[in-house]
Amino acid sequence: MSWIQGAACLIDTLYNRSMNPKSEVSLPVHAPDRPGLRPAGEIREMALTVQANLALLRRLDARRRGLPIHQHEIQIPAPRRVERFRETLIDPIVAAAYSELELQLRLREIWGRYCALCWLFHSSGMLKKTDASRRDVAPPLVGGATGFQQINSGEGMVDFSTLAAYAPLECFTSVEIKLAEVHGFLWRFRYEQERRGTNSAGNTTSEERGVFARQIPARAFGKKVEDCTDEELLLASCEHAGMLAVLRWASHRRLAWDAPGIMEAGTNPFQ
Repeated sequence: MSWIQGAACLIDTLYNRSMNPKSEVSLPVHAPDRPGLRPAGEIREMALTVQANLALLRRLDARRRGLPIHQHEIQIPAPRRVERFRETLIDPIVAAAYSELELQLRLREIWGRYCALCWLFHSSGMLKKTDASRRDVAPPLVGGATGFQQINSGEGMVDFSTLAAYAPLECFTSVEIKLAEVHGFLWRFRYEQERRGTNSAGNTTSEERGVFARQIPARAFGKKVEDCTDEELLLASCEHAGMLAVLRWASHRRLAWDAPGIMEAGTNPFQ
């Protein structure tokens, strides 16, 4: 099995979805029955579990790469204590059994979730740095390794343990706009993968979908989508799928964290 074929299989497993572009998804970007944002305290508690998962995966990644932990691109500590949503924590024994590819995909997905949560609280001005020498700026909602590059440029990490229990969030309208943006970018990455034939055999790209794709100015790793390698597209897709899941969960109180289809892009990027 080739690297790309193995990656496609892992994507299906991790995201619990079929990559057939004609398949229907259960979660449109805009849902008329969406009741609004979850309470800030609830989102903060989930952010602590995401931070804990990210800290676990970066330790494992550093160990496998033979890096001292302080030299890893992600410099975020484990949260002080996780009291709620402990069922979403990654089992260290399970994580230790990840293949190298699965670890990288999972790390990118959790990084995307973390960035989305940082963005949700960004407007409050209440986020504190883990490194006081760095600028007091939370990571924006980014993907496709942009976030990793940003860390290297010195913008620092956010420790949700220092965030007030009921810190204010971005407004619901801003979240809806960002949700549509992330959905469109993820759709664009998926389309490019399908166009290159890296997904399910027999998939075709219609002229209409090609028109949609040309209208979405998505970038990853500082490049146009068309110039990205297959690996870069895969990692960018993982990050954006993680972002999409967080934004959907945060803006729909009845939606489960691991709801089927929560990381899926629909057949139309603008719906």
